[in-house]
Amino acid sequence: MSFLSICGLVLAVLLFLLLIRRFSPELAPPLSLCLTVLLTLAALAAAVPLLSYLQELELGKFDTYLPYLMKSVGISLISSTASDLCRDCGESSVAAKLEMLGKCEIVVLSLPLLRELLTLAEELMRLS
Repeated sequence: MSFLSICGLVLAVLLFLLLIRRFSPELAPPLSLCLTVLLTLAALAAAVPLLSYLQELELGKFDTYLPYLMKSVGISLISSTASDLCRDCGESSVAAKLEMLGKCEIVVLSLPLLRELLTLAEELMRLS
């Protein structure tokens, strides 16, 4: 399915969602949740060729960093989607804390890389 057809479908569902909110407001949040989940799955499906390409590349030493990068992107996408859902439900405070948690997870994930970078800097300082 092309990007333009997905955008058209989303606009149609959003118009339908506006009608439902007017006549039956209790059905709007589940429909919005379904739309968000489907769009997230579509985004993940669109990213599969990129992930395949990155895995096929021979990056040498940088191959060890690729899993960290992929996990960071995944954490970012999941926390962003979940916080958007929280905002849609009127919980902006929960959304902000969820985004903060995602950022903290990415920092924790990058600690081994930071350790390696500091070790490399220390070795370079000894050589000079």
